[in-house]
Amino acid sequence: DFVGAMKPYGFDAILNSGQRDPWKNKIAYHQVKIPAGVKGYALQEAQRQALRAQVNSFRGYNKDDILLEGDLDEILSHKLLQALKTCKPMNNIWRAHVRMADLIYSVAWTTGNVSFGTTFGFFNEGGALAGVGFVRDEGFLHWDHELSAVDGSHVAWHFSFMLNGSAALAHKIFIRTESRPDFAKEFRTEDDLATFIASSFYADPSHHDHSIFPSKLGKKDLPQALVQHPEKFPSILRNVKW
Repeated sequence: DFVGAMKPYGFDAILNSGQRDPWKNKIAYHQVKIPAGVKGYALQEAQRQALRAQVNSFRGYNKDDILLEGDLDEILSHKLLQALKTCKPMNNIWRAHVRMADLIYSVAWTTGNVSFGTTFGFFNEGGALAGVGFVRDEGFLHWDHELSAVDGSHVAWHFSFMLNGSAALAHKIFIRTESRPDFAKEFRTEDDLATFIASSFYADPSHHDHSIFPSKLGKKDLPQALVQHPEKFPSILRNVKW
């Protein structure tokens, strides 16, 4: 993790849990071993170097295949994926990122939009196979092409600091590379912070974190899975009233 502690490799269990059986035949994955002691943003860079190595070695792509790169908490809508599949960009170059709502602590709260959402482009766009200027390094982030819906609807979401409840949030805050948020600085242990989050913070996060404000998102603004199966996502939908 970001403080250098070793984590077990868990994707096999996730893939074979049965929950992903409808898509299992479409998933090809590559296990990456991070050297011991690598932490912070050096860990993130090691992950990206591994991704670049896989991109560089792959030659079975079609010129119309699209490569998307983002974190697991970045979700793209069906509308967006259909647009990428069926639409063609001007000059036949995407090299872009998507406008993405930054939702934090639950769907009820937001900081606005993330600076750069999930990035994407045709597999053979300039720089992709060289591993420079495509994957989320500084060269690609400064491409100013942004994809958004003409009607202003939400087509992508960043679900930040919200999974698995108070203990998970406390752990994430303790191991993050950046400094702790002000509301967490006085706590010496994860358990104490988790207790505060569960008993006080979640009731109104904006009282403790002044960078956020109500998202005011409705059912039409969210991924289909949240609307169709709200019982599966209690942490994500905490304090959301429709």
